[in-house]
Amino acid sequence: MSWLGGGNVAIDTSVIPRKLAATIGDGTATTWTIDCTDIGGAEDVLVQTWDIATGAQSICQVARGPQNVTITFDAGDVPAADSVRVVIHQ
Repeated sequence: MSWLGGGNVAIDTSVIPRKLAATIGDGTATTWTIDCTDIGGAEDVLVQTWDIATGAQSICQVARGPQNVTITFDAGDVPAADSVRVVIHQ
């Protein structure tokens, strides 16, 4: 943070992490692509996923592209509707 004067504060987003959060799962899909352009892209991000009901980490594959994160679950682990929380930090 830096003071701009006059009681105003500016936040330097190059040093403050940005975050996206979403709830995924629909009972049929195994893959979701999340657009990360709002946080500056997806190449240098941390992705966390967990089961909302139990709090246990969800096991999935994460692929990072220039602007998107793609999350894929194994075919036998199809998430139920709105059952997985995803948080992406830049």
